[in-house]
This record gives sequence, structure tokens and C-alpha cells, in this order.
Amino acid sequence: MYKLVETQSNAPSYTLMKAGVNENVSLVDVTFDTLRKDGTGGNCIRFYFQDEGGAKFTQTYMEVTSLERLKESAKNAAQSGRPWSSTPEQLHSDLLRNVGESLYHILSAFVPKDKVSRKRELKIIAQKVVDKQELNKRVTLHTADAVLIGMFGVIQSAIDNMSLKQKVDTLINLRKRDNK
Repeated sequence: MYKLVETQSNAPSYTLMKAGVNENVSLVDVTFDTLRKDGTGGNCIRFYFQDEGGAKFTQTYMEVTSLERLKESAKNAAQSGRPWSSTPEQLHSDLLRNVGESLYHILSAFVPKDKVSRKRELKIIAQKVVDKQELNKRVTLHTADAVLIGMFGVIQSAIDNMSLKQKVDTLINLRKRDNK
């Protein structure tokens, strides 16, 4: 079996939360960043938890692999004589559902009840994103977060690849659209 061994010289000085179900745990922060501190490794979302005794736990979710990348991987696997047992579309759907269910669990446990109406609004926005892709899929409260986090990653990648002029033009167009 595997075991976690903190051997780095700059290892955290805090106590790690014990495995299993823990009582009196709070969500203290959520970040969207890259997996590694040097900016490589892809995008991820991190949830930071802490219990009353100060023990900490971080849950990291990697960005769901794009459908285009899955299609390319499936094609390469088939060409090398190792075809996949499911389609890239089914795998992509399963990945989104699984991440969505995990995020739903965290958010339903830690988001205050008075914020539930905002969650429903996010579901409506996520459904509009899916409808524009003509996927003919229904977004649920379980999957809305995964869809929006995925879209945030796509938007962030697009912004990173834009010139300063393109960024300014896009911002001006968005403001014009909001003022209509």
C-alpha cells in the first residue's frame, strides 16, 4: 500500500487531518490555480479545510480533460492496437459527472443555506453554456460546478493566449453588451 511521507525540507509545519470522517471541519479557502507553483501541470481547483484543533486537509481537483484531447488520445490508442472500451464522449461525460458530484458534496456541506438561490442561478448559467455546445445534456445542481469550472479553465487559457489589444477589445465588447 502507499503511504504519505513528508520528506521535503520545506514541508508544512502544520498537522495533517486524520483520514476518515472528521467532525467540526470548516472550509477555509478555495483557489483556482495551476497544479505546480512554477505555473505548470495544468489548472486545478483546491479546497482548504481545517478542524478546530488546527489540523489541515487540502482537496485538489484537476481540470477535466477536454473532449478534443480525449478524442485524440482514443484515436492514438486505436492506432496502436489498444482501443478504449468506451467512447471519448462517454468518458468526458463521466469525468464531468464525477467531478460535479464531488464538488456538489463539498458545496452542499459547506455552503450556507442562504446561498442556495445563488447556486440555482449558477445552474441556469451552466445550462446555457452546455446548450451553446449543442450537447443535448441536462445540467443538474451536481454538475453545474464542474461545467462552470471547466469553462473558467477554457476562458483562462484563451485569455492567457490573447495579446493586450485583444484583451482590451474583449473587455470593451463585454461592457457594451452589459450596458444594452
